[in-house]
This record gives sequence, C-alpha cells and structure tokens, in this order.
Amino acid sequence: MRVYGDENETAPEIDGYGRLFVGGWKMNIVTILYLILAIIIAVAFGAIGVLSALAGLFTEGKITHITDLVSGASELFRSSDGWHY
Repeated sequence: MRVYGDENETAPEIDGYGRLFVGGWKMNIVTILYLILAIIIAVAFGAIGVLSALAGLFTEGKITHITDLVSGASELFRSSDGWHY
C-alpha cells in the first residue's frame, strides 16, 4: 500500500485502482477483526451489568416491576383487532 502524504513531494498520480481497492478492503478486514474483540468485551460487560441488576431485583423482591414494564410496553402496540406498529 502506498502512502500519499509527504510534505516535500508533490502528489503522485493515482494509478492502479484495482490494487488500491484491494488494499482498502484489506484494511477493512483488519479493522473488523479488531472490532470483533471489542464487541465481545462490550457484550460481556453488558451481560454482567444486566445480571447484577436482575440479581438485585430478585433479592429485593421487585422482579414484578420488570414483568409489569414488559407487559405494559407490549400493550402499547396491541389493539383490539391485532398488533399495530
């Protein structure tokens, strides 16, 4: 992959579009591979947070509040003749 950014030189002609396209996709693939690890870590910490919040609600006996919220939210979209969005 060529670098197009030197202060002392004028900009070179851009040629070899196929090579530049393939080089760009290589960079995309590397970025996605690094991003997969970040997503796994974020999901793990999110799951830990949700589980600890649920554990706190279970110990306080307030789990019915969550079921009320879920059933109440589903009622927003339901009507007498079926589901509407």
